[in-house]
Amino acid sequence: MDIKTYLEKFSKSIYDSSIPADWGYFDDSLLEPLLNLIKSGTSYEKYNATNVIRQMYFHGKYHEWILAHTIEPMIQNLQDEFDQTRGYTVVVLSAIGDQRALASIISLATDPSDYVRWVVSWGLGEFGDKRAIPALEWIRDNDKSFQMIMNNDKTGANKEFNRDVAIKSIAKLS
Repeated sequence: MDIKTYLEKFSKSIYDSSIPADWGYFDDSLLEPLLNLIKSGTSYEKYNATNVIRQMYFHGKYHEWILAHTIEPMIQNLQDEFDQTRGYTVVVLSAIGDQRALASIISLATDPSDYVRWVVSWGLGEFGDKRAIPALEWIRDNDKSFQMIMNNDKTGANKEFNRDVAIKSIAKLS
């Protein structure tokens, strides 16, 4: 598959498992197109490009390039209209742990999306920075929403309350 065909898949869905799986077929010629999608793509394209960046980072590829070029555009994408893009960007930035993203992620503690607040509850705990505690306390005290989470044994789903995730993150940071 050529890069153009691969990148065309980014705009069709956020649930195509071949997108994050197939990045390894390309060399560093994929980097600029990914950066362009993160900066100015549609919400789906931003989501998928961020997913590929996550895969690259955790496979030990292009760390310096990712830190130098993609963190700031991903921080901008925390304001995307699509909550899945905002939430997944929180996941990736929190996992990378770059401090440039901390304040922007803290500001999402009151995001209108239950899903984004749930991800923020987890993500802020990953930073290891006590400045996140007031935002987590707000979620703990005010957020009554939940997400359905698969059991570890894949036999069903359970409710995971945003406030409970925030409590765990507060404990981790205290």
